[in-house]
Amino acid sequence: MIVANTDTVNPCTVYVIVDITLNNPGDQLRILYSNKQQPQAPSAVEQFAGGAVWVQETDGTTGAGPLNCIHATLAPLEVQILGR
Repeated sequence: MIVANTDTVNPCTVYVIVDITLNNPGDQLRILYSNKQQPQAPSAVEQFAGGAVWVQETDGTTGAGPLNCIHATLAPLEVQILGR
């Protein structure tokens, strides 16, 4: 998985949705590559129950979970490749 912050000045903290069938709550992805010297590791996989979240889908519809995600914090212009 690739996560990137395109802001040239500000760090960015985001939730990133991961595949619910491949990533279980508590699983930990690791940084395989970062363009920064001291990258911050993402959180373990978290699960949000159905109805606890609202997701805007690319086709214009909405979803309500459940979903699994990680919490990532990136420095300005940082790119990370995450994996197992």
